[in-house]
This record gives sequence, structure tokens and C-alpha cells, in this order.
Amino acid sequence: MKGQILDVGQSADEVFASKALGSGVAINPAEGMVCAPCDGTISLLFPTKHAVGITSETGVEVLIHIGINTVQLDGQGFEAFVSQGDKVKKGDKLIAADLDLIREKGMNPQTMMILPEGGNLDVTVYPGEQADAKIVAVKAVKTE
Repeated sequence: MKGQILDVGQSADEVFASKALGSGVAINPAEGMVCAPCDGTISLLFPTKHAVGITSETGVEVLIHIGINTVQLDGQGFEAFVSQGDKVKKGDKLIAADLDLIREKGMNPQTMMILPEGGNLDVTVYPGEQADAKIVAVKAVKTE
């Protein structure tokens, strides 16, 4: 997803900002196409299509949550290109989000990419960049 990268601690969503769900980044999106940040398997696709989970080939779990409170849209404005169990490569299209619709509904389209394993990972975040498929926003190394 293209947009400005922030540490998730700066997210407009209090739960994500508290890092209770894990470390990662928040992206203020410039466009609504969410692509796979790594090679892996789709481990979770919410029925509302506002969130997707990936298990990377190295076993790191990644959760991508599009927008704040967008679960309330019940799938409206989201198109999924993957299903649970699909294999993906870095850069593959996952979900298209209609950012204009999200804003029209009074919601914030800020998107979080979280590594929920927390204590089992050494996580480095690279905020301040403009995210795209070639920018590394987060680096995670298993500490087990």
C-alpha cells in the first residue's frame, strides 16, 4: 500500500497505538491497493475483507488491518483477491479498499501492519518513508 509510514505507536487507533496487538507500522494511505509485504500463506481473511493475515515463509505472522472501525462497513468498499490458504508472493494484490467510501462514511483509512508475536520477535520499524512495494517498513527476526 502506498502512503506515509508511521510507527504503529503513532496510530490514530488507541488499541493499535498501545501495541497491545503487536509492533508494526501505520500507513496513511495514498491509494487503496493492499499488496503482500512478504512471501507466505493467507492464514486469515476476515469475512468483512477489512483485514488479512499472512504467515510468512519464515513463520512470522503479519496482520494487515485496513482503516479504523471499518469492520462496521460489513465488506462494503473492499474487494479481496485472495482466500484463506492461498500462497502469495511479495507484491501480490490482496485487497482493494475504496478510500473515498471509507472517508465518506466518516472513517479513517489509516492501515496497520502488525506483527502480533511481540516478544518472540526483534522488530525494527522504519517510519517516515513513503510506503510502496520497494520500501522496507518493518524488519522482524525471530528470537526463539
